[in-house]
Amino acid sequence: NRSGAGAILLNEPERIHQIVLALRQAVPNEIPVSAKIRLGYEDTENTLDIVRGIEAAGADMVTVHARTRADRYKAPARWEWLEKIREAVDIPVIANGDIFDLPSFQRCRTVSGCDHFMIGRAAVKHPFLAKQIHQQLSGERVEIVNWEKQRALLLQFSEMMVDVENQRGAASRVKQWLRMLSKGHSENNAEAEKLFEQVKGERDLDPITQLLRIS
Repeated sequence: NRSGAGAILLNEPERIHQIVLALRQAVPNEIPVSAKIRLGYEDTENTLDIVRGIEAAGADMVTVHARTRADRYKAPARWEWLEKIREAVDIPVIANGDIFDLPSFQRCRTVSGCDHFMIGRAAVKHPFLAKQIHQQLSGERVEIVNWEKQRALLLQFSEMMVDVENQRGAASRVKQWLRMLSKGHSENNAEAEKLFEQVKGERDLDPITQLLRIS
């Protein structure tokens, strides 16, 4: 923001328009161009001007994190704003913000009226959420995600990191994801937290991987 990039651009709808226009002109027509924004910087005064400018610049879709920059991540997402945005443009509007489980997805879908959704932090805390949403929308049985499935996924990630040059950095990444899993799917929080307590003092990847294999 200090250098005139990031969320501060939300105070300059015309500049956002020019950025998206330059991108649209720089890539072949068959390559989709999208933009992702928040509702605004301090307030929502510019929101509709921004999305209309993005559409006019030739973007194929716009993703909206339904908070202002001032809201950060603490304030509830304002999904009702997504309906206003959908009415203002003809391109697809992708809903983002506070979708962290199936009930919140359903609430977002109902309030926003959107057909498309983006999952951010929740995709790390709850890696099977997108699959469950797809199953629900398709009328399939929603898969139960037990700790064994979460652990197996984390083990796969850990094993993929074995050839990383910075093994301490790799260990930190695995522990970081494990810590996030402990705050994700409610049914698995306790198991993830228990394992995190076992590995949090480890500095190398190998003992962490070994614990994941036997946990």
